[in-house]
Amino acid sequence: GWVVRECVWGKPGEVTSWGAVTDLGDKWDYLVGSDLIYSDDSTPHLIETLVSTLSAGTEFLMSMELRRERDKEFFSAIQQRGFTFRKIPSAELHPVWQAEEIGVFSIRKNP
Repeated sequence: GWVVRECVWGKPGEVTSWGAVTDLGDKWDYLVGSDLIYSDDSTPHLIETLVSTLSAGTEFLMSMELRRERDKEFFSAIQQRGFTFRKIPSAELHPVWQAEEIGVFSIRKNP
């Protein structure tokens, strides 16, 4: 089954200016997110959520508008934290998502 949850990003147990960080556990097959890279202040908190939530078997599918060069720093940062990613080729996507300014990525934690 599917579960949809609101999530405050960060390390579980911390409280941020957005509220108490959500502990999602790490028993997920897939996580899906869209338009998550929008604030330089929130991106480190998103990475902490990925560190605590993704297990080696979890695939995180994330779409984002490729707005700024700085947004690409997210991918360098997750690699430094032990993740791999690949941009899903447009030909593999539904025609609605086949746009140059939209990226869909598969992100996994290294075993």
